[in-house]
Amino acid sequence: MDLVVIAQIITGSATLTVALVLVYQLRQQHKDSERELTMQSYSMAREENFLIVENNKLREVIRKAEKGLIDLEVDEKDLFIMYIQSKFGRLITEWRLGRMKNDPQYYILHLSFLENKGAREYYKLWRPIIFETSKWKKGLPELIDSVYKKYSEQ
Repeated sequence: MDLVVIAQIITGSATLTVALVLVYQLRQQHKDSERELTMQSYSMAREENFLIVENNKLREVIRKAEKGLIDLEVDEKDLFIMYIQSKFGRLITEWRLGRMKNDPQYYILHLSFLENKGAREYYKLWRPIIFETSKWKKGLPELIDSVYKKYSEQ
């Protein structure tokens, strides 16, 4: 064999090895970022739950909102809407990032707050503004709508 051919084979092998190492590192980074997203998401969901436990005012407002938004005072409505917006914001961000590979069951579980009539009323007002004027990954609006419908019929 010619020395040039041997050099090309060695160079090609080295390039292939470097490419394989880079692919491995990218896969590892993807796994690491998925783990980080999972932990951040869990932490945010936990904080949302602890807000209810630790904040008597929020807990009272959520209970009051079960009858609808109409009976809430202005400051109560503001508090409730900020709470609901944080829940929707987290779920929308997770969907956009492909959290849990957009498994509908994960999102259905986390949309259980739509059992609250006030949350459904807020969503009904908010949906056209957000979903119909923006570009969203397909599936999320339909999924939220199905959960909304389920709780509205109960």
